[in-house]
Amino acid sequence: MIFRELNILFEFRLSLNNFFNFATQFTSKNLGVKMVLGNKFVLSLSLLLFSGALVSQNQTSLVLKSILENNKTLKAAGHWVASQKLEAKTGIYLANPSVTYDYLWGNQNTLPIQSEVNAIQEFDFPGVYKKKAQHANLQATQAEIDGKILRQSVLLEAQSTCIELVYLNKQKTLLQNQLNFTTKLLEMQQARLQKGESNILEVNILNLNLVTLKSDFRKNETNRNNLLKKLAELNGGASIEFTDTSYFLDKPVPEFETIKDKAVSVDPSLASLSQKIELSKSQIAVTKALSYPKFELGYRGTYMAGDNYNGIHTGISIPLWENKNAVKTAKAQSLYWQSELESEQVKQMGELRRLYDECQSLKISLDDYQSNVPMQQSVTLLNKALQAGEISAPEYFAEMCVWSQSHQALLQLEYEYYQKIAELMKFEL
Repeated sequence: MIFRELNILFEFRLSLNNFFNFATQFTSKNLGVKMVLGNKFVLSLSLLLFSGALVSQNQTSLVLKSILENNKTLKAAGHWVASQKLEAKTGIYLANPSVTYDYLWGNQNTLPIQSEVNAIQEFDFPGVYKKKAQHANLQATQAEIDGKILRQSVLLEAQSTCIELVYLNKQKTLLQNQLNFTTKLLEMQQARLQKGESNILEVNILNLNLVTLKSDFRKNETNRNNLLKKLAELNGGASIEFTDTSYFLDKPVPEFETIKDKAVSVDPSLASLSQKIELSKSQIAVTKALSYPKFELGYRGTYMAGDNYNGIHTGISIPLWENKNAVKTAKAQSLYWQSELESEQVKQMGELRRLYDECQSLKISLDDYQSNVPMQQSVTLLNKALQAGEISAPEYFAEMCVWSQSHQALLQLEYEYYQKIAELMKFEL
């Protein structure tokens, strides 16, 4: 229906003199129209439609810093890591000593009462405690790496949310300016309709366009509010005002080999698998050491009427059945984590390559758009065409809509590009 009315509308041609009168009224409404006396004018809409594109102070880094301090999940993770470190230190020391006392009496009055005291300490084979301590340190490191993985996940979610908010803030500025422009244009057309200088089709088209813009603006506001609520949740419930319209990731993407080398060296997910391999190797050493005999050393005293005996208690456990297959199990787990690391490395390198190629492709498209959709030049050409009478006012408005749609597409490309960069460079978080 809209397109049919547009086609009808474009058949109408407003006289250039009538439009000059309209443009004069338009100027009095503060629409950013600059008039040049002597039947010449320049319509400067670029500042009107894209005034919000000015770069504001970057807020994303401040948001990420605030979330690091306030996020409830990260705070809980900090406590969890501390508990895991303490748990790793449990069971690496000597076993508890045992003390027993026996009191014995006979069934005849002639038999003396007898009592015994035993104080015994059990020892593992020499070297076990050192291996247990080393294994505990590796477990503590693993807990820290798991905390870093969660930290990266939370910060990447927050960063992606900020990138989407930048996109919506830019879109809001564009939509707001379009709303202002269309509202004023509709007012002028309605005034001209009352004077018989316009027709109802032109007014209807503007009304339909205004309804669409209002709907898009409300949708934009809803999406922005939802994302601000999401940021507040990530910030521990504290609200965040985010009005930034600049992408803080605006820097050249390094070469793929540089990204790959850095990802392999610092990415916590790969570090976690490498650490699990070290843990499994350490577990093999501990399991082997625990398969050696254990020793007991202590004091024993026996006391009877007139006769006391004091001596040393010693003992040894023979490891025949208790830890059977334990070493084989530890070796099998080590092989599993080694295979898992190799698989994850192949997977992550493939993912990095895919993200890198997508970034390169989006960058080419983005540069192409930016070079072929110039902000000022298109508006200037339209102004000259209108001034020369080559296009009518409705045609001018339709061309401005096309120009606006092109900038919407440009904003979408920017958003997709920076989201891919965030995913690609997440190991820097």
